[in-house]
Amino acid sequence: MTSGTLYGIGVGPGDPELITIRGLRLLQSTRTVFVPVAEASASVEGVSVAETIACGLLLPTQRIERLVFPMRAPLDGREAAWTAHCDRIAAALADGEDASFLVEGDASTYSTFAHLAETMHRTHPEVPTVAVPGVSSFAAAAAAIDRALVDGRERLVLLPGPHERSELDAALQTFEALVLMKVSADLDTVIDAIEASGRAASATFVERCGWPEQRIVRDIGSLRGERIDYFSLILVRGARAGSRG
Repeated sequence: MTSGTLYGIGVGPGDPELITIRGLRLLQSTRTVFVPVAEASASVEGVSVAETIACGLLLPTQRIERLVFPMRAPLDGREAAWTAHCDRIAAALADGEDASFLVEGDASTYSTFAHLAETMHRTHPEVPTVAVPGVSSFAAAAAAIDRALVDGRERLVLLPGPHERSELDAALQTFEALVLMKVSADLDTVIDAIEASGRAASATFVERCGWPEQRIVRDIGSLRGERIDYFSLILVRGARAGSRG
């Protein structure tokens, strides 16, 4: 029997209404829904963010399967977990039924599904995987602050944390628009770099975009020393330091 397909569905950054029509259709067409769960840590409390976003979209007949991903384990432990999860998913698909795997944001941008699909291709090449695009956190954040992310021939760079000061300085000098993701671990370093570049007035902080507790701060200097949520980013728009004059 031919294996069912695993659909990696991006459910958006927080607002369940941001899931795409295709994503919702495929989600509700699968009986088994896999969701990634991070092990408890200081920043992530061992819950599935994607499941929390999509819980109101699930049907009573659907079964949730939670997969724990030990992000802080040694490399061999992490790889063993990825392989075990692929074995479990492949077994669920062996009867020809499709299944969903939910991720917050977009399924192809810093996504658990992307790594899972690579592992699946290696360990179970008979299992088809399909990434279903979702709204990324930075696209939703740009809409939330009512500013275009890029325009015309402007260039955009996406930098995930942790952030090196030299990398930040170079990017702020080079690119018209920046998305600085996962800034919770080194917020003060990021603020220092933006202020030193003279671009603080064009930087906006967005925390938990799309959630009821969403917060937008335009004076990023006021955040110095503050403990912020893991799901936080800073958007920088405006002229590059080297282009002013």
